Amino acid sequence: MAITLIAAWEWSHLMGYKRYRFQFLYVLIIFGFILISPYMKFYWLMGTALAWWCLCAYWIMRYPNKTAAWANPIIQPIIGIVVLVPFWVAMAFMRRGDVGPELVLYVLLLTWGADTGAYITGNLWGKHKLAVHVSPGKSIEGALGGLFTVLLIACAGIWYFQLNQDKWLRWVFLAVLVGIVAIVGDLLVSMFKRNRGLKDSGKLLPGHGGFLDRIDSLLATAPWFLTGLVLFQL
Repeated sequence: MAITLIAAWEWSHLMGYKRYRFQFLYVLIIFGFILISPYMKFYWLMGTALAWWCLCAYWIMRYPNKTAAWANPIIQPIIGIVVLVPFWVAMAFMRRGDVGPELVLYVLLLTWGADTGAYITGNLWGKHKLAVHVSPGKSIEGALGGLFTVLLIACAGIWYFQLNQDKWLRWVFLAVLVGIVAIVGDLLVSMFKRNRGLKDSGKLLPGHGGFLDRIDSLLATAPWFLTGLVLFQL
Protein backbone atom coordinates (compact mmCIF):
# COMPACT_ATOMS: atom_id res chain seq x y z
CA MET A 1 0.00 0.00 0.00
CA ALA A 2 2.87 2.36 0.81
CA ILE A 3 4.34 1.87 -2.67
CA THR A 4 0.92 2.41 -4.24
CA LEU A 5 0.41 5.67 -2.36
CA ILE A 6 3.91 6.87 -3.28
CA ALA A 7 3.07 6.05 -6.89
CA ALA A 8 -0.12 8.11 -6.48
CA TRP A 9 1.99 11.05 -5.33
CA GLU A 10 4.22 10.65 -8.38
CA TRP A 11 1.18 10.31 -10.63
CA SER A 12 -0.07 13.66 -9.35
CA HIS A 13 3.29 15.10 -10.39
CA LEU A 14 2.85 13.64 -13.88
CA MET A 15 -0.54 15.34 -14.04
CA GLY A 16 1.10 18.67 -13.37
CA TYR A 17 0.08 19.13 -9.74
CA LYS A 18 2.76 21.38 -8.23
CA ARG A 19 1.19 22.37 -4.92
CA TYR A 20 1.62 19.91 -2.09
CA ARG A 21 -1.95 20.22 -0.90
CA PHE A 22 -3.28 19.06 -4.26
CA GLN A 23 -0.82 16.16 -4.30
CA PHE A 24 -1.78 15.15 -0.76
CA LEU A 25 -5.45 15.38 -1.70
CA TYR A 26 -4.94 13.04 -4.64
CA VAL A 27 -3.07 10.54 -2.47
CA LEU A 28 -5.94 10.65 0.02
CA ILE A 29 -8.43 10.00 -2.79
CA ILE A 30 -6.46 6.91 -3.88
CA PHE A 31 -6.25 5.79 -0.24
CA GLY A 32 -10.01 6.20 0.10
CA PHE A 33 -10.66 4.04 -2.94
CA ILE A 34 -8.29 1.40 -1.55
CA LEU A 35 -10.22 1.37 1.73
CA ILE A 36 -13.58 0.83 -0.02
CA SER A 37 -12.21 -1.61 -2.61
CA PRO A 38 -13.13 -4.72 -0.54
CA TYR A 39 -16.77 -3.69 -0.91
CA MET A 40 -16.57 -3.42 -4.70
CA LYS A 41 -17.61 -6.24 -6.99
CA PHE A 42 -14.49 -8.11 -8.11
CA TYR A 43 -15.47 -8.55 -11.76
CA TRP A 44 -16.68 -4.95 -11.96
CA LEU A 45 -13.41 -3.62 -10.60
CA MET A 46 -11.12 -5.85 -12.66
CA GLY A 47 -13.30 -5.48 -15.76
CA THR A 48 -13.06 -1.70 -15.51
CA ALA A 49 -9.29 -1.90 -15.15
CA LEU A 50 -8.89 -4.24 -18.12
CA ALA A 51 -11.14 -2.08 -20.31
CA TRP A 52 -9.12 1.01 -19.38
CA TRP A 53 -5.85 -0.74 -20.24
CA CYS A 54 -7.25 -1.60 -23.67
CA LEU A 55 -8.18 2.05 -24.14
CA CYS A 56 -4.71 3.09 -22.96
CA ALA A 57 -3.16 0.78 -25.55
CA TYR A 58 -5.18 2.62 -28.22
CA TRP A 59 -3.99 5.99 -26.92
CA ILE A 60 -0.39 4.78 -26.96
CA MET A 61 -0.65 3.62 -30.57
CA ARG A 62 -2.21 6.93 -31.59
CA TYR A 63 0.16 9.20 -29.64
CA PRO A 64 0.54 12.14 -30.08
CA ASN A 65 -2.64 12.45 -32.17
CA LYS A 66 -5.05 11.52 -29.35
CA THR A 67 -3.36 13.49 -26.58
CA ALA A 68 -6.42 15.69 -26.03
CA ALA A 69 -8.49 12.59 -25.17
CA TRP A 70 -6.51 11.85 -21.99
CA ALA A 71 -4.29 14.84 -21.19
CA ASN A 72 -7.02 17.00 -19.68
CA PRO A 73 -7.38 17.68 -15.91
CA ILE A 74 -10.55 15.58 -15.62
CA ILE A 75 -9.46 12.37 -17.34
CA GLN A 76 -5.93 12.11 -15.90
CA PRO A 77 -6.99 11.72 -12.24
CA ILE A 78 -9.52 9.07 -13.30
CA ILE A 79 -6.81 7.16 -15.16
CA GLY A 80 -4.68 7.20 -12.01
CA ILE A 81 -7.53 5.77 -9.93
CA VAL A 82 -8.37 3.04 -12.46
CA VAL A 83 -4.69 2.12 -12.80
CA LEU A 84 -3.46 2.27 -9.19
CA VAL A 85 -6.40 0.91 -7.20
CA PRO A 86 -6.90 -2.34 -9.20
CA PHE A 87 -3.13 -2.89 -9.04
CA TRP A 88 -3.21 -2.81 -5.24
CA VAL A 89 -6.36 -4.95 -5.09
CA ALA A 90 -4.83 -7.57 -7.40
CA MET A 91 -1.60 -7.81 -5.43
CA ALA A 92 -3.42 -8.01 -2.10
CA PHE A 93 -5.95 -10.54 -3.42
CA MET A 94 -3.24 -12.84 -4.79
CA ARG A 95 -1.33 -12.66 -1.51
CA ARG A 96 -4.30 -14.07 0.45
CA GLY A 97 -4.26 -17.55 -1.09
CA ASP A 98 -2.48 -20.70 0.05
CA VAL A 99 0.29 -20.08 -2.48
CA GLY A 100 -0.11 -16.31 -2.29
CA PRO A 101 3.54 -15.34 -1.81
CA GLU A 102 4.57 -17.64 -4.65
CA LEU A 103 1.93 -16.16 -7.00
CA VAL A 104 3.01 -12.61 -6.17
CA LEU A 105 6.64 -13.52 -6.79
CA TYR A 106 5.68 -15.28 -10.03
CA VAL A 107 3.87 -12.25 -11.48
CA LEU A 108 6.85 -10.12 -10.45
CA LEU A 109 9.19 -12.50 -12.27
CA LEU A 110 6.96 -12.50 -15.36
CA THR A 111 6.95 -8.71 -15.43
CA TRP A 112 10.64 -8.31 -14.74
CA GLY A 113 11.40 -11.06 -17.25
CA ALA A 114 9.44 -9.27 -19.95
CA ASP A 115 11.24 -5.99 -19.23
CA THR A 116 14.70 -7.51 -18.91
CA GLY A 117 14.35 -9.78 -21.93
CA ALA A 118 13.12 -6.87 -24.02
CA TYR A 119 15.99 -4.65 -22.85
CA ILE A 120 18.71 -7.18 -23.62
CA THR A 121 17.27 -8.34 -26.93
CA GLY A 122 16.53 -4.79 -28.02
CA ASN A 123 20.10 -3.68 -27.32
CA LEU A 124 21.53 -6.63 -29.24
CA TRP A 125 19.22 -6.89 -32.24
CA GLY A 126 16.65 -4.08 -32.06
CA LYS A 127 16.12 -2.40 -35.44
CA HIS A 128 12.38 -1.83 -35.88
CA LYS A 129 10.85 0.72 -33.51
CA LEU A 130 7.83 -0.34 -31.47
CA ALA A 131 6.40 3.04 -30.40
CA VAL A 132 8.81 5.67 -31.66
CA HIS A 133 6.75 8.65 -30.49
CA VAL A 134 6.34 7.33 -26.95
CA SER A 135 9.58 5.46 -26.22
CA PRO A 136 12.13 5.56 -29.07
CA GLY A 137 14.38 3.01 -27.37
CA LYS A 138 11.87 0.16 -27.55
CA SER A 139 11.88 -2.16 -30.56
CA ILE A 140 9.77 -4.96 -31.96
CA GLU A 141 12.73 -7.32 -31.62
CA GLY A 142 13.01 -6.37 -27.96
CA ALA A 143 9.31 -7.06 -27.39
CA LEU A 144 9.68 -10.51 -28.95
CA GLY A 145 12.70 -11.19 -26.75
CA GLY A 146 10.67 -10.22 -23.71
CA LEU A 147 7.88 -12.61 -24.71
CA PHE A 148 10.39 -15.42 -25.18
CA THR A 149 11.71 -14.79 -21.67
CA VAL A 150 8.14 -14.90 -20.38
CA LEU A 151 7.65 -18.30 -22.02
CA LEU A 152 10.71 -19.66 -20.22
CA ILE A 153 9.43 -18.36 -16.89
CA ALA A 154 5.99 -19.84 -17.61
CA CYS A 155 7.56 -23.27 -18.18
CA ALA A 156 9.40 -22.93 -14.87
CA GLY A 157 6.08 -21.97 -13.26
CA ILE A 158 4.41 -25.13 -14.58
CA TRP A 159 7.09 -27.19 -12.91
CA TYR A 160 7.10 -25.24 -9.65
CA PHE A 161 3.33 -25.13 -9.16
CA GLN A 162 3.00 -28.74 -10.41
CA LEU A 163 0.13 -27.89 -12.74
CA ASN A 164 -1.93 -30.62 -14.37
CA GLN A 165 -1.27 -31.10 -18.06
CA ASP A 166 -4.74 -29.85 -19.01
CA LYS A 167 -3.81 -26.41 -17.59
CA TRP A 168 -0.52 -25.98 -19.38
CA LEU A 169 -1.88 -24.25 -22.47
CA ARG A 170 -3.98 -21.79 -20.46
CA TRP A 171 -1.04 -21.08 -18.16
CA VAL A 172 1.30 -20.33 -21.07
CA PHE A 173 -1.33 -18.22 -22.86
CA LEU A 174 -1.85 -16.15 -19.70
CA ALA A 175 1.92 -15.66 -19.35
CA VAL A 176 2.20 -14.39 -22.94
CA LEU A 177 -0.77 -12.08 -22.36
CA VAL A 178 0.94 -10.71 -19.25
CA GLY A 179 4.12 -10.17 -21.26
CA ILE A 180 2.20 -8.11 -23.83
CA VAL A 181 0.38 -6.12 -21.17
CA ALA A 182 3.70 -5.38 -19.43
CA ILE A 183 4.75 -3.43 -22.52
CA VAL A 184 1.52 -1.41 -22.43
CA GLY A 185 2.03 -0.52 -18.76
CA ASP A 186 5.57 0.63 -19.40
CA LEU A 187 4.53 2.70 -22.42
CA LEU A 188 1.62 4.34 -20.61
CA VAL A 189 3.86 5.89 -17.95
CA SER A 190 6.39 6.78 -20.66
CA MET A 191 3.62 8.55 -22.58
CA PHE A 192 2.67 10.61 -19.52
CA LYS A 193 6.31 11.51 -18.86
CA ARG A 194 6.91 12.47 -22.48
CA ASN A 195 3.80 14.62 -22.52
CA ARG A 196 5.08 16.46 -19.43
CA GLY A 197 8.66 16.62 -20.70
CA LEU A 198 9.97 14.51 -17.81
CA LYS A 199 12.65 11.82 -17.80
CA ASP A 200 11.53 10.13 -14.56
CA SER A 201 8.33 10.08 -12.53
CA GLY A 202 10.22 10.91 -9.33
CA LYS A 203 13.58 11.04 -7.57
CA LEU A 204 13.06 8.73 -4.58
CA LEU A 205 15.22 5.96 -6.08
CA PRO A 206 18.57 7.49 -7.07
CA GLY A 207 19.60 6.24 -10.49
CA HIS A 208 16.22 4.61 -11.06
CA GLY A 209 13.78 7.52 -10.92
CA GLY A 210 10.62 7.07 -8.90
CA PHE A 211 8.58 4.14 -7.66
CA LEU A 212 6.18 4.63 -10.55
CA ASP A 213 9.06 4.00 -12.95
CA ARG A 214 9.70 0.68 -11.24
CA ILE A 215 6.11 -0.60 -11.09
CA ASP A 216 4.81 0.84 -14.38
CA SER A 217 4.52 -2.59 -16.02
CA LEU A 218 3.15 -4.18 -12.83
CA LEU A 219 0.28 -1.70 -12.82
CA ALA A 220 -1.04 -3.52 -15.87
CA THR A 221 0.17 -7.07 -15.34
CA ALA A 222 -1.18 -7.60 -11.80
CA PRO A 223 -4.92 -7.13 -12.60
CA TRP A 224 -4.61 -8.98 -15.90
CA PHE A 225 -2.82 -11.91 -14.27
CA LEU A 226 -5.31 -12.18 -11.41
CA THR A 227 -8.30 -11.99 -13.76
CA GLY A 228 -6.71 -14.67 -15.94
CA LEU A 229 -6.21 -16.95 -12.93
CA VAL A 230 -9.91 -16.66 -12.10
CA LEU A 231 -11.31 -16.89 -15.64
CA PHE A 232 -9.02 -19.75 -16.71
CA GLN A 233 -9.53 -21.55 -13.40
CA LEU A 234 -5.83 -21.85 -12.69
